[in-house]
Amino acid sequence: MGQYYYVVNLTKKQFIDPSAFNDLLKLCEFVPYGKGTMMALGVLLCSGNGQGGGDILSNAFVKEEKKYIKKEITTYPDVSKFNSPLFGSWAGDQIVIAGDYDEHGKYLTETEIEKTLSEAKKQNEKSEGGDKEKKDEDYVINVYKACSLGIFKDISQDTFIAIKNSNFAKYF
Repeated sequence: MGQYYYVVNLTKKQFIDPSAFNDLLKLCEFVPYGKGTMMALGVLLCSGNGQGGGDILSNAFVKEEKKYIKKEITTYPDVSKFNSPLFGSWAGDQIVIAGDYDEHGKYLTETEIEKTLSEAKKQNEKSEGGDKEKKDEDYVINVYKACSLGIFKDISQDTFIAIKNSNFAKYF
Protein backbone atom coordinates (compact mmCIF):
# COMPACT_ATOMS: atom_id res chain seq x y z
CA MET A 1 0.00 0.00 0.00
CA GLY A 2 2.54 2.64 1.04
CA GLN A 3 2.68 5.54 3.42
CA TYR A 4 0.37 8.54 3.03
CA TYR A 5 1.26 12.10 4.02
CA TYR A 6 -0.17 15.47 5.00
CA VAL A 7 1.75 18.76 5.06
CA VAL A 8 1.34 20.00 8.63
CA ASN A 9 1.94 23.28 10.42
CA LEU A 10 2.72 22.22 13.99
CA THR A 11 2.78 25.83 15.19
CA LYS A 12 -0.72 26.75 13.96
CA LYS A 13 -2.18 23.21 14.19
CA GLN A 14 -3.20 23.33 10.52
CA PHE A 15 -2.60 21.03 7.57
CA ILE A 16 -3.07 20.63 3.85
CA ASP A 17 -4.18 17.38 2.27
CA PRO A 18 -2.51 16.65 -1.10
CA SER A 19 -5.74 15.14 -2.46
CA ALA A 20 -7.37 18.61 -2.28
CA PHE A 21 -4.81 19.72 -4.89
CA ASN A 22 -5.48 16.75 -7.18
CA ASP A 23 -2.30 15.03 -5.96
CA LEU A 24 -1.96 11.53 -4.58
CA LEU A 25 -0.97 11.06 -0.93
CA LYS A 26 2.38 9.27 -1.20
CA LEU A 27 5.52 11.40 -0.90
CA CYS A 28 6.86 10.25 -4.28
CA GLU A 29 3.53 11.20 -5.86
CA PHE A 30 3.36 14.88 -4.87
CA VAL A 31 6.85 16.12 -3.93
CA PRO A 32 8.51 15.90 -7.40
CA TYR A 33 5.98 18.26 -8.99
CA GLY A 34 5.84 22.04 -8.63
CA LYS A 35 2.09 22.27 -8.93
CA GLY A 36 -0.62 21.31 -6.49
CA THR A 37 0.60 20.52 -2.98
CA MET A 38 4.10 21.91 -3.43
CA MET A 39 2.77 25.16 -4.92
CA ALA A 40 0.37 25.47 -1.99
CA LEU A 41 3.25 24.92 0.43
CA GLY A 42 5.29 27.62 -1.33
CA VAL A 43 2.38 30.06 -1.12
CA LEU A 44 1.87 29.35 2.58
CA LEU A 45 5.59 29.68 3.39
CA CYS A 46 6.45 32.78 1.35
CA SER A 47 7.79 35.74 3.32
CA GLY A 48 7.69 39.27 1.91
CA ASN A 49 5.07 38.42 -0.70
CA GLY A 50 3.58 41.46 -2.40
CA GLN A 51 6.74 43.55 -2.12
CA GLY A 52 8.15 42.87 -5.57
CA GLY A 53 7.55 41.67 -9.09
CA GLY A 54 6.78 37.99 -9.61
CA ASP A 55 4.88 37.64 -6.33
CA ILE A 56 1.56 35.88 -5.88
CA LEU A 57 -1.24 38.42 -6.00
CA SER A 58 -4.98 38.08 -5.80
CA ASN A 59 -6.94 38.82 -8.95
CA ALA A 60 -8.72 41.59 -7.00
CA PHE A 61 -5.36 43.32 -6.42
CA VAL A 62 -4.36 42.92 -10.08
CA LYS A 63 -7.63 44.67 -11.10
CA GLU A 64 -6.93 47.55 -8.72
CA GLU A 65 -3.34 47.81 -9.97
CA LYS A 66 -4.63 48.10 -13.55
CA LYS A 67 -6.87 51.00 -12.46
CA TYR A 68 -3.79 52.73 -11.02
CA ILE A 69 -1.80 52.15 -14.22
CA LYS A 70 -4.69 53.55 -16.31
CA LYS A 71 -4.81 56.52 -13.89
CA GLU A 72 -8.41 55.70 -12.89
CA ILE A 73 -7.23 55.83 -9.27
CA THR A 74 -4.38 57.92 -7.85
CA THR A 75 -3.25 55.81 -4.89
CA TYR A 76 -1.38 52.57 -5.48
CA PRO A 77 -3.46 49.75 -3.93
CA ASP A 78 -2.31 48.13 -0.68
CA VAL A 79 -1.57 44.46 -1.42
CA SER A 80 -2.49 43.37 2.11
CA LYS A 81 -6.05 44.65 1.67
CA PHE A 82 -6.60 42.43 -1.36
CA ASN A 83 -4.41 39.36 -0.93
CA SER A 84 -5.53 36.29 0.96
CA PRO A 85 -4.31 36.25 4.56
CA LEU A 86 -3.15 32.68 3.84
CA PHE A 87 -0.34 33.94 1.58
CA GLY A 88 2.77 33.70 3.77
CA SER A 89 0.80 32.70 6.87
CA TRP A 90 3.10 29.72 7.57
CA ALA A 91 6.37 31.66 7.20
CA GLY A 92 8.61 30.98 10.20
CA ASP A 93 6.42 28.19 11.60
CA GLN A 94 7.41 24.60 12.34
CA ILE A 95 6.34 22.54 9.31
CA VAL A 96 6.50 18.77 8.80
CA ILE A 97 5.35 16.42 6.05
CA ALA A 98 3.85 13.83 8.36
CA GLY A 99 3.26 10.21 7.37
CA ASP A 100 0.63 7.81 8.65
CA TYR A 101 3.37 5.33 9.69
CA ASP A 102 5.22 7.94 11.76
CA GLU A 103 6.28 7.28 15.35
CA HIS A 104 3.73 7.31 18.16
CA GLY A 105 3.53 10.76 19.77
CA LYS A 106 6.25 12.37 17.63
CA TYR A 107 5.77 16.18 17.46
CA LEU A 108 2.55 16.05 19.53
CA THR A 109 1.94 17.55 22.95
CA GLU A 110 0.43 15.40 25.71
CA THR A 111 -2.88 17.24 25.25
CA GLU A 112 -2.88 16.53 21.48
CA ILE A 113 -2.07 12.87 22.12
CA GLU A 114 -4.97 12.63 24.60
CA LYS A 115 -7.42 14.36 22.22
CA THR A 116 -6.35 12.19 19.29
CA LEU A 117 -6.55 8.99 21.37
CA SER A 118 -10.01 9.95 22.61
CA GLU A 119 -11.23 10.62 19.07
CA ALA A 120 -9.64 7.39 17.78
CA LYS A 121 -11.46 5.42 20.48
CA LYS A 122 -14.77 7.06 19.51
CA GLN A 123 -14.15 6.17 15.86
CA ASN A 124 -13.33 2.58 16.82
CA GLU A 125 -16.53 2.27 18.88
CA LYS A 126 -18.65 3.70 16.05
CA SER A 127 -17.16 1.51 13.34
CA GLU A 128 -18.93 -1.68 12.44
CA GLY A 129 -16.90 -4.53 13.84
CA GLY A 130 -14.81 -2.18 15.99
CA ASP A 131 -12.32 -3.89 18.27
CA LYS A 132 -13.94 -3.79 21.73
CA GLU A 133 -10.80 -5.26 23.32
CA LYS A 134 -8.45 -2.58 21.94
CA LYS A 135 -6.29 -0.98 24.64
CA ASP A 136 -4.77 2.53 24.68
CA GLU A 137 -1.33 1.15 23.83
CA ASP A 138 -2.75 -0.55 20.72
CA TYR A 139 -3.41 2.84 19.10
CA VAL A 140 -0.64 4.58 17.16
CA ILE A 141 -1.20 8.28 17.70
CA ASN A 142 0.80 10.57 15.42
CA VAL A 143 0.48 13.90 13.61
CA TYR A 144 -1.14 12.30 10.55
CA LYS A 145 -3.76 10.65 12.77
CA ALA A 146 -4.37 13.96 14.60
CA CYS A 147 -5.05 15.60 11.25
CA SER A 148 -7.27 12.75 10.03
CA LEU A 149 -9.38 12.93 13.18
CA GLY A 150 -9.89 16.70 13.12
CA ILE A 151 -7.53 17.64 15.96
CA PHE A 152 -5.66 19.94 13.52
CA LYS A 153 -7.53 22.25 11.11
CA ASP A 154 -7.64 21.36 7.41
CA ILE A 155 -7.00 24.54 5.39
CA SER A 156 -6.70 22.75 2.05
CA GLN A 157 -9.88 24.15 0.47
CA ASP A 158 -9.19 27.72 1.61
CA THR A 159 -5.65 27.52 0.23
CA PHE A 160 -6.87 25.99 -3.04
CA ILE A 161 -9.43 28.80 -3.49
CA ALA A 162 -6.87 31.51 -2.64
CA ILE A 163 -4.52 30.19 -5.32
CA LYS A 164 -7.33 29.79 -7.88
CA ASN A 165 -8.25 33.45 -7.25
CA SER A 166 -4.71 34.66 -7.86
CA ASN A 167 -2.30 35.37 -10.67
CA PHE A 168 -0.81 31.89 -10.03
CA ALA A 169 -4.00 30.10 -11.16
CA LYS A 170 -2.57 29.70 -14.68
CA TYR A 171 0.23 27.51 -13.25
CA PHE A 172 -2.02 25.55 -10.92
